[in-house]
Amino acid sequence: LDLYSQRSLALDIGASPGGWSYCLAKELKTKRVIACDPAAYMHPVVRNLQVEAVREEFLKDFTSEEVKEDAKHLKHLNETSETWRSEAKQCGQICHWRMRGHDGLQKLKAEELKLSLFVCDMNDDLESSCELLYRVFNEKLYEPPCLAVVTFKNTCKSKSEFQARKRAMIQKILKDGVLTQLQELHLFANTRMETTIVGQML
Repeated sequence: LDLYSQRSLALDIGASPGGWSYCLAKELKTKRVIACDPAAYMHPVVRNLQVEAVREEFLKDFTSEEVKEDAKHLKHLNETSETWRSEAKQCGQICHWRMRGHDGLQKLKAEELKLSLFVCDMNDDLESSCELLYRVFNEKLYEPPCLAVVTFKNTCKSKSEFQARKRAMIQKILKDGVLTQLQELHLFANTRMETTIVGQML
């Protein structure tokens, strides 16, 4: 992962509550991480890596359940860590674009920004997630080599259907040359019937 450490820009589509965005900013030290999701909620450790002036911008839009969960998270952080608020000095910066993936890519293109890392973990069928991957590739919205991470959510009626659609999509991605060094992984955060593909765009 050294190749992708301290790179300029990452886009995390389907970001809420911000786990991937936090990992990109903290572990990979990506200088700027765009957390793209129409949902208002981001975990306190994620908001802490936002510019201070906008950290509380979407609090008013949290659901009552999110307000309760957020209070629990804050209480736990304050009780168990004395340093979590100072992470902003050592990590990359996160900004929250409250919009859907296609709108985020449109904004990225309009601002002439190029991605070093692309993550898509949105709750949709695998074809929709890969449509966004293809758009990044076809519209050259990245600077090579760009790390790509896409979670395949199981929206199918049966395990066999999911396996067939997954295999077909992976074969298409390889055939079209969208990703090289493609690996299929089952990450800790994946549910039993989710899978994640990782590769690089050149």
